[in-house]
Amino acid sequence: MDRTKDWRQYQIGIGHKNSLELYKTVDKNERFYTKRHWEGVRTNGLPAAVLPYAKRIVDFKVAMVASDRVSMTFTPQGVSDDANDELSLLQRKIASQLTDYARTVAENTKFDEMNSNGLLDAAISGDMVSFWFWDESIDAGNGIMGDINGHLVDNVNVFLGDVNTPEINNVYGPVQPYIIIAFRKNVKEVRDEFRREAEKRGMSEDEIEAEIENITPDNETGNQAGDRAKIELNEDEESGKCIVLLKMWREYRDGKWHIMARRSTEYVVIRDTWDTGLHRYPVAWMNWDIRKGSCHGEAEMTSLIQNQVIIDKLASMIALWIYRHGFTRMIYDKSRITSISNDITQAIAVNDAASAGGVGAVAQYMQPAQLSAAVQSFFTMFITLTKEAAGANESILGEAAPTNTSAIIVNSKNAAVPLNNIKQRFYRYIEDVGLIWLDFWMSKYTQYNGRQIEITRDGVKQVITLDTETLKNMRLKLRIDVSPSSPFDEAAQQQTLDNLLAQQHITFVEWLERVKKGIIPDKEGLIEARTGEEARRRAENEQFMWEIMAKEMREIEPTLPDEARNQLQMLQRNDPMAYEEQTKALIREHIRQPRPYAYNVEGGGGA
Repeated sequence: MDRTKDWRQYQIGIGHKNSLELYKTVDKNERFYTKRHWEGVRTNGLPAAVLPYAKRIVDFKVAMVASDRVSMTFTPQGVSDDANDELSLLQRKIASQLTDYARTVAENTKFDEMNSNGLLDAAISGDMVSFWFWDESIDAGNGIMGDINGHLVDNVNVFLGDVNTPEINNVYGPVQPYIIIAFRKNVKEVRDEFRREAEKRGMSEDEIEAEIENITPDNETGNQAGDRAKIELNEDEESGKCIVLLKMWREYRDGKWHIMARRSTEYVVIRDTWDTGLHRYPVAWMNWDIRKGSCHGEAEMTSLIQNQVIIDKLASMIALWIYRHGFTRMIYDKSRITSISNDITQAIAVNDAASAGGVGAVAQYMQPAQLSAAVQSFFTMFITLTKEAAGANESILGEAAPTNTSAIIVNSKNAAVPLNNIKQRFYRYIEDVGLIWLDFWMSKYTQYNGRQIEITRDGVKQVITLDTETLKNMRLKLRIDVSPSSPFDEAAQQQTLDNLLAQQHITFVEWLERVKKGIIPDKEGLIEARTGEEARRRAENEQFMWEIMAKEMREIEPTLPDEARNQLQMLQRNDPMAYEEQTKALIREHIRQPRPYAYNVEGGGGA
């Protein structure tokens, strides 16, 4: 039975990863991250101490990179910001809608959580890889099925045609000659998919059954990431899994790139070649640390393992020394005490107590030995140097006493400087994902004459109809905006807001709208209640002011010429705002004029 061409290329990719020892490295790094430091090691009585500093450093770096708030902003190409023609205004409106819709897609696909998990993957395996696809099972409303979906893929399961560059796409289109992604799929589901596709191709039932017999569970789990991924049920064909390969490649025609695809197992083509409709690979890739001339990056955990081993061994040897020498031990005269016990409720019988030395010479406690100060000093120094070399000082890990807040903030920000390169690669990854989403919008959404999308603007959810006819002919650019966010930045921002409120430069509602979520319970409900209360007060104040103005105008109007009174009446009917301004001006002028003496003395002016 002949293997498929894609399977042969897949085996070549496995050989390349083996030459890099990627599978062994990923498995080892994953063990150390999950604090299984001594697995497979014979300790020969040595305590197996685990002080997971490597995990803590990895968690810190991942959190620091993921903490920045990153957003996507789309703008139309070839349209000036000050252009006022109808088409330019429409294109800017659509770009603004897509900017808002990107947040909806991020929420629907759990993009923030995916990024956190993906960064952890990169710190452990060297790469973060996400795969995006058109999910036809999603109900988009109005009888339309299909929308964007995506998930992470382990780097050990992605095989690039050019293994010497991690670049999948550039700004203008696909870069890799091909990409193969290996999935572990349930055999029953694979067979069902093959049957549907075979029926579309017009295969007979006998041909379908013959091919289905070649789709069977396999044991190809040795190249999966992590020890537990290698353990599957595989008890029968219902629970068994097999490798399914998705191969994507680029073809240039009609003046643009087309992404072609094919899905197959080891022996069977599940779905033959089809045009995905996309113009860039739906795969985003990020290295943690760059290795020149390689698509795979260097994991953070890899460089920490050797130091972690030394820390664990030192801690274990110190613990063993303390077990053996750190406690007081009793010595006694065996000729005078036949048996001894530490039970405080029992007396100890002593023979010949009147002998020289008396009872006190029968037994004594030996003082414990002292652990070498050099050992203690080296152990502490080694842990400190390991953390500092990794850019994780005491301030950033929360171990420093908060006696000088400004110094802690400065130290923490200085420690985060080495992460800037990793952050830049993360921002590029976000940009790649945004361009993939844009490719789906341009290729899939424009298949419909107007598509409803859900956006949130100023805290209000809106369902709008996207002008797909205009979108189809647009060219859009993507900009990534970054708002740095750390516990220290957030504390400073909160303090600034509190000060603005205390000094009455902002209202309580404005403070609530800007305060971080989670600090105030039911923040939205409180904003709604206070907004309603403030609106009621404003209405009462306006009513009160109108009553005062009406009273003043009753005194002023008789003194005005007929023409001026007629103009005021016309303004009141046709332009209430202009009438209000004119009325205020008349009242201010009336107040500034000197009043008759009779009105300025107590009781004057009365009839």
